[in-house]
Amino acid sequence: MKHNNSGKVHVFSVIVIAVFLSAALVIGGFTVWILSTGFKEMESEMNVNTAEYDTTVTATIIGNRQSQMSMGEGADARTSDVYCPIYRYEYNNETYTVSGDVSSSDAHYAEGDVTSVLISSAHPEKMYDPNYNAKSEFHSFMGEAKRMMLIPAVTGVFLTVGIVVAVIIIVRRRMQIAQMVSEGNVEIADDSRWD
Repeated sequence: MKHNNSGKVHVFSVIVIAVFLSAALVIGGFTVWILSTGFKEMESEMNVNTAEYDTTVTATIIGNRQSQMSMGEGADARTSDVYCPIYRYEYNNETYTVSGDVSSSDAHYAEGDVTSVLISSAHPEKMYDPNYNAKSEFHSFMGEAKRMMLIPAVTGVFLTVGIVVAVIIIVRRRMQIAQMVSEGNVEIADDSRWD
């Protein structure tokens, strides 16, 4: 008597795939939600009230202030050099020299570069660089982070597909063996002869 187990294999395969994909979607969705909530809070803290910066002037970069930034603690502590641009601009026949509020591991501007910045006409020493500020650097960092997150995401997809395919292959082989045994196409050794 021939048993057709292919229907059972397909149902089991669909269940396995559904479980793996559901778990991946739930875990991935939860992770994205947590990260996006945290990143939105960080971004909102970086918002600058640009209304007070009512005048555009041309600034020249006269150099970069170099300092060291420490990361980690104890045996994991390490330091790295960071660079902050120094701007020089004129307003109402006065010259102002102002350090930027962002530092990075690579100098964003070279000495002699020229850029447009916003200043407060009431307090000309207050300056905001719309091209290089905490928010623009955060967006740049987020772009890098998204690219880096693609690696584990793609790896996870391939791993999930690999596990699902392996489970399907194993189940099909077991079903085929069981079917061959039930049809009498496979001879099972009698272990009693070894006693």
